[in-house]
Amino acid sequence: MRRGRARSSRRSSSAKPPVIDRQAINRIEQGHAPPRLDSLIRIAAALNVPVADFVRQ
Repeated sequence: MRRGRARSSRRSSSAKPPVIDRQAINRIEQGHAPPRLDSLIRIAAALNVPVADFVRQ
């Protein structure tokens, strides 16, 4: 019973929407669609890396 309460309070206090939906990530990873700039920014923030790490020079 105690675990259920902890989980539900955790979900409500720290629940965040996904950075980007799974279908979009799948299309990007498989090369079917280029990532949008806002998507790159969100992914980079979630991974705690600079956006420049995703851009070829």
